[in-house]
This record gives sequence, structure tokens and C-alpha cells, in this order.
Amino acid sequence: MRNHARNRSVVRAAGRLAPILAALLWTAASATAPSAAGPDDGWITRAPPPEPVTTTAASPKTDKLSIGDTQLSNQGPEGVITVLAGGAGETPLDLAIDLRAALDAPGSPIVLPVAGRTGERNVADLLTTSIADFAITQTDVLSGLQSSHKLGRDLTSRIGILTKLHDAELHIVAGSGISRIEDLAGKPVNFTSPGSASAYSATRIFTSLGIEIVPVHLRAEDALNKLATGEIAATVLMTGKPARNLAALRQTTGLTLLPIPYAESLQADYVPAVLTHDDYPTLISEGERIDTVAAGVVMVGQLQTEEATPARIDKFVADFFSHLPELRTAPGHPKWHDMSIATEIPGWQRLPVATRWLQARARATQQQQPTALAVAAGEALIDPPADPILAFAQATRAAHGNPTEQQRLFKEYLARNEARRSPQSALLDR
Repeated sequence: MRNHARNRSVVRAAGRLAPILAALLWTAASATAPSAAGPDDGWITRAPPPEPVTTTAASPKTDKLSIGDTQLSNQGPEGVITVLAGGAGETPLDLAIDLRAALDAPGSPIVLPVAGRTGERNVADLLTTSIADFAITQTDVLSGLQSSHKLGRDLTSRIGILTKLHDAELHIVAGSGISRIEDLAGKPVNFTSPGSASAYSATRIFTSLGIEIVPVHLRAEDALNKLATGEIAATVLMTGKPARNLAALRQTTGLTLLPIPYAESLQADYVPAVLTHDDYPTLISEGERIDTVAAGVVMVGQLQTEEATPARIDKFVADFFSHLPELRTAPGHPKWHDMSIATEIPGWQRLPVATRWLQARARATQQQQPTALAVAAGEALIDPPADPILAFAQATRAAHGNPTEQQRLFKEYLARNEARRSPQSALLDR
């Protein structure tokens, strides 16, 4: 009898670990799969996902699993949530790991961060495999996929936004003798791995600015070594500041971060951003600022009706959004302070599960403070509006001394902010 009970406990444990093991097997297969496909089948080709693992159903939550002299109570979790993020050293993967730690509690789903392959491939894998619940990608990647029809002509009806996480800033680290992005014309510039988010954004940005370079594809660590020896002129990284890959760089090495002009050709897909001494204290002097551009980083999922949404997804979203204050405290990544739950991404639907959470919070706030103004104020605590003074400063920098352009950009920033705040603005109009 004792051996029989022990066997049943092992089977139950296997049932709970099966989704995690399947995800890890898929990640390992992804790492060995070719990153580029032949000319006929495009870049979507990849190794097939692993076969589903069949196990005995998990036991009731009151059962115990014995490991040595320790008994672990089976109080959940209510399933596993898999998040396709970025590569090692990139901000999206750091955020996914933070999220796993913050939601590590009985009764909550296990968050399983997976190092994704590229911004485009994350979206493709989300749609074409059953291993992932959410993927982290960039708004310029979504825009490019929608216009190119690589994943079909109806992408906006299949992919929805759970939340905007932060902005990913363009970092261009150049060697000695390079002071402007135009100086890179005709020179070798590292775009990291082919098809990565950095390579995708850098290709679009350099093309939009009309600067022809010689792209090379190296790992970040190898690129910095070749940059120091002069074998390449610069390396590009598109990720949220501060980037861990750049944390060890110092001004004494002769390397520098290049400023990026906010040209009109970039304004459809990118926003102005700035890098400061606070972001990179060993690379940027105190009081110095490096103007650059940024794309939004979003967590996306497949659009589902309320009836089709698994309970574990609802539970995950509620736990995630409710833990945002905790995520914004140390040792969480600084980019959690930029997360904006209520932000709308133009042209893309919000996932219904996120809408339900926002509506429930608005109702709860209204019960506590029954005026429409108070409801809007309560939502603003979650998602503070952009500072108009900061917006005007951004417009001033981007206009490069042109008053007409300055006013135009400032009005554009205000319009974007109003659109971003539209769910709360609507409450005031009721």
C-alpha cells in the first residue's frame, strides 16, 4: 500500500511538471533550429513543436508531495503561463523573470519565461504553436508584420495587446573617430543576430535615414571586443535602458553612444527618447544627454472571447496587474516604472481579458468615490499621464531650432497622450 501511494504521488508530480518540461524541450529545440529558412518557405520555417505529453490528471490540491523529510503542500498553482521574451541580457527577458518572482505564490499560475528567438518569430510562434500564452515584441515589429502580410492579412484580428511594458531605446555604441550616425555610412555595423529585434529596428531606422552601412551579425560580447579593436565601426542594441550588455562600458575605452535625430521619416513608428548619466554612469558624463529614438515594447496574446479564455489566463492577468506596485520596487527592473496598463496601441485591439480587468477596477473605484472624475483619477494612479513640460522639451530637441516644427511636434505629442488616455477621458464625458 505504501509503495502504491508513493507511485501515485510521483504520477501527480509528473502531471504538474509536464507543461514546464514541454516548454523547456521546445526552447531547446528552438535553440538548435535554423534561424533562417530557404527562399521558398520564408522565415517562418522552424522545428516542429514537441508532441503533447500525456500524463495522469493531477490530484486535488489537498494532497502532499514528499521530498526527503519535507512535505510540499499541493495548493496550486492553477496552471502554467508561458511568456516568450527576448534573449539573454535583454530587458524583456529580465522583466519576465521579475514577473515570475513576483507571482510566486500559492494559488497563482507559474510564470515560465522563455528566451525567444526574435521579435518577429515570437509573434509567429505565439500564433503557430501551442506552447506560448503570451509573447513580448515591439510595436515597430507589429507594424512591419501587418504591412508585409508575413503572417497573413488579418493579423490585427488575431493578435491583441495585453499591456504596454515600456519603450525600447536604440543604443548605437561607436568607436573612436565616430561622432554622428552619418559617419557610419559605408562602414561595418553590428546588428546582432539576424532577424532579432535589434536587427529589425536598426535596419528600418538606417534605411529611413538613408544611411547605407555594411551590416554584420555578432553576439553583443563579440561585437564589443571587435569594436575595441577597430574591426567594426559600431554596434546596435534595441532594448530598454539600462541595458545589462552595456553596463560595464566606460568612457576611457574610447567608445561612445551616438545621438539619433528624430527625423520625420521615423515618426510613424518611433518616439523620441534620451539616454543620461543615470542610465549609464560610466559611459555618459553627468549632465550630458544622448538623444535617440524608441519603439514600444508590448506583451501580446491571441484574441479570444471571454468564454474561450482559460481561467488561468484571467488569474494571471489579475495577479500581474495587481502586483505592478511591487514590481516597481527593488530589485525589479527600472523599466517597470514605465509600464502603462491603460495605454492603447493605435491600430491594435486590447485583449478582452485586460479590458475586463480595467473595467472591474473602474467599477471598484467608482464605488469608493462615486463621481466620474474620481474614477478617472483612480485610473490615473495606475497610468500617470505624460508631463506636458517634458513633451515640450522633447519637441524642442527634435525640432533642432525650427519653431514651426517645434509647435507641430508638441501638438502631436499632446494628441498622442490624449489618445492614450482615451478610456479615462471617456469616463469624464459620461
